Amino acid sequence: MHKIGLVIVALVASVGIAQAAPTPPPQAVGVLRTADGTAIGNVIVTDAPDGGVFVSGAVKGVPQGDHGITVREAGDCAPFADAGDPVVNGLPPVTVDADGIGEFEAKANDVRVATLLDSNGSSVIVTAFGDEAQKVACAVLARVPVPAPLPAGPTSLSANFFTPAGATAGSITLTEQADGTVRIQAQASGLTPGEHAMHFHQFGQCAPTFAASGEHVNPLNTTHGLEDPTGPHAGDLPNITIGADGTGTFDGTTDLVTISPSDTTIRDTDGTVVHIHALPDDGVTDPGGRANGRLLCAIVQPITVALPDAGTSAQTWVLLSMFAAAAVAGGTVLRRVAQR
Repeated sequence: MHKIGLVIVALVASVGIAQAAPTPPPQAVGVLRTADGTAIGNVIVTDAPDGGVFVSGAVKGVPQGDHGITVREAGDCAPFADAGDPVVNGLPPVTVDADGIGEFEAKANDVRVATLLDSNGSSVIVTAFGDEAQKVACAVLARVPVPAPLPAGPTSLSANFFTPAGATAGSITLTEQADGTVRIQAQASGLTPGEHAMHFHQFGQCAPTFAASGEHVNPLNTTHGLEDPTGPHAGDLPNITIGADGTGTFDGTTDLVTISPSDTTIRDTDGTVVHIHALPDDGVTDPGGRANGRLLCAIVQPITVALPDAGTSAQTWVLLSMFAAAAVAGGTVLRRVAQR
């Protein structure tokens, strides 16, 4: 515990001196739609700190099996137009399970977000079983704007956890304390025994797939991991432990984010989600700690502005996502994590 305390002092000092302004990485987002316009997934492309991009997302309602993911040189899906040649090489397929849900995450070293968002734009196409002649869905990529903090508000946030099917599976409460840390009290159910990663994610929505929440909250553009000397992300948290009965609780504090207006607030215009993942976070691997699938979603701060390519109004996005939201409130400043 003494060693952790020393790390906290050093980190707070460096943040206060060298990282006073947010420097979020360039990022693009798209909604994957079928030929008739039905939203069946999301895709996020983020500049990696060491070059290249992270490409991640999810699909739902797709036949079981492996399906191709390609990023094309033209931003055109009208509908499933010839979007040109691939501009990102070597992306693995998305594996869809028996429930029709598949998630994907990969690193591509031969492109940057600025290249994808040139005057011609770019699109992401899902092909059935990797067959180029069978296009399942398409998303036009658009730039993600830098979010703005919301005005000062309440000092606590609460929400329910939900499964992808919309079933309630626990709750979470965030409370800003007098010392500037945020206390996190969470309960989860219906999970496999063992440790599961828990993170703050950047967009306050869970539809049409959990990938709609984007990546970890990371406004200072650091690398992932509470054990990473060049990290962590502001959204990184310790793992939650689930017992033999499938339930578990977490009670800890973080000083990596704030609820009140700041460079690292979770109460901002693009909202915030807390996810519980399928596997534990290993604490070091960028960008997600090898935590794998997103099992539960809680919207602690709903999105208040429309994201690019949402295809609908901000108000509608909130309504679509409210199946995963309970109550909302607000708070202050923070910067590392401890579990009680």
